[in-house]
Amino acid sequence: VVGWPRIDDFFNNVFERESIMSSLGLDINCKTLMYAPTWGWGYGNEAFFARWFGREVEIFERLCYEVKQMGLNFIVKLHSLSFYANNKEMINIANKHGVLWLTKETSGFQEDPNRLLWITDILISDLSGIIADFLVLDRPVIYIDPDDNLDVWNGADMPKSFRVGHVVKTPDELINGIDDSVSYPEKFKDKRQDLVSKLFYSPDGKAIDRAVEEIL
Repeated sequence: VVGWPRIDDFFNNVFERESIMSSLGLDINCKTLMYAPTWGWGYGNEAFFARWFGREVEIFERLCYEVKQMGLNFIVKLHSLSFYANNKEMINIANKHGVLWLTKETSGFQEDPNRLLWITDILISDLSGIIADFLVLDRPVIYIDPDDNLDVWNGADMPKSFRVGHVVKTPDELINGIDDSVSYPEKFKDKRQDLVSKLFYSPDGKAIDRAVEEIL
């Protein structure tokens, strides 16, 4: 009846890309990659990735290195419930490679995730609800496929068949997916737009107005 009010700001010229990036110390001339995983699965807040358990440090180090070599800004935005939020080893790796690590305790923390989504050119996630909001911006999404031993899809916001983008199971596939998304951001455009048309009613920035009208 009203649509999805949380995405209204994307259509109403609320955000200014350069000012947000400058306030975070990011290079306004570079594309921005963001990693924003979910926290669920009962114990998932103890994990950094949806797979590769026990190899988080090794893989994160490689990911940071490769992204830096590609000349991208890199933001890590963990869920507020993640036990990795204050992991010193991971934070040191992020600092070493110039990665912006955002948690509630950091000075650059953004209360509104839409500000970060607005400046993000490529999103890496798994099955986080933040993916749906990002989809309306029609930009590449890379999905880390959850480990087969995790029972995650029953509680997911969207079924696995709704993933439109690179679905990766190995670190090599993740790196290649990033590189491909940089070079060919339009690759999954038609599928993204088709999914948005199924998920959202009138994504036009007027959902709140319609909600108020219906309530009154």
